[in-house]
Formats: sequence, C-alpha cells, structure tokens
Amino acid sequence: MIYIGHFSFMKNPVDGDENQANHGYFTTVAEGDSVETALEKFDALIRKLYQDGEVFENVDEVFLDACIECKEIPSAGFLAHYVEWLGEDNDCISTSVIGASEDQVADYYIESDEQDEDGESFNVEPFIVFED
Repeated sequence: MIYIGHFSFMKNPVDGDENQANHGYFTTVAEGDSVETALEKFDALIRKLYQDGEVFENVDEVFLDACIECKEIPSAGFLAHYVEWLGEDNDCISTSVIGASEDQVADYYIESDEQDEDGESFNVEPFIVFED
C-alpha cells in the first residue's frame, strides 16, 4: 500500500530575531503493509533529513497533519493536501522530491521567463487561472 504523509513545522528565529520565525509544510510518501509501518518510515526519513542538514534547520518540532492510505487511486486523481493562508501573501520556498532519484520519482513544475528583481529567482506561474 502507498501512504502519503502531510506534515507541518515551525522554524525558530535566528539570533533571537522574532521576525525571522516562519513555518512550512512538506509531504512524504512510503510503501508499507500498515499505517504503523509507513509512520515508522516517515519518522526515519525525517530524522535522516534533519541529521544530514538537508532540510529542517532551526526546526524543533514536526507535526503530522494527515496520513493518507492509498488503497486505490481514483482514475481522475485526487487532491492530496490543501493549505490556505489567511491574510496577505507571504514569500515562500517550495521544493519537491527529496530522498528519491530521478529513476524513482519525477516532479513537474511550470517555469516562468520573468525573473524577479534579484535576477536569481523566477516568479511562480499558475497552472490554472479561474475566471468568474
């Protein structure tokens, strides 16, 4: 069975600057015979990523928001996780597929030709724009 784990975390402020505290979300995927096996794999993966210093710098706690057991994937697919921020938009850093090779997993994104003022990053383009 395939299991999808959705997690959230808070980052501690750097050098005591309360304005630098932030939060984030991430998703893990594992195969297992039971939800307990999947949760053990998620635990081991998160701890390894933390120890490797790849992610989770200044993170003390990670919270399980949901664990999804995929018995069968609907032919039309399904929305696996939804987050809505209330208030003004905030900048964020987003990535996908950490801990898997290109032979194991593929990720897709929409690239923008328009660079930000710093010339190093791109504006994120929407996949779908709904019009009233």
